[in-house]
Amino acid sequence: MNRRIKSDPHSVLRDAHRLGVEVEKVAELLHNKRRQTPSDDAGLLEGSL
Repeated sequence: MNRRIKSDPHSVLRDAHRLGVEVEKVAELLHNKRRQTPSDDAGLLEGSL
């Protein structure tokens, strides 16, 4: 992006915004995953160890 900032600033801003949106999505997914931590036996079939 540093190389393109002088030649195509609008494109660089658009890319930076797009990347920021992706980072926010990942952060939200990580935040939701921490809140929904399953118990130790979550996902195990009944009767199996």
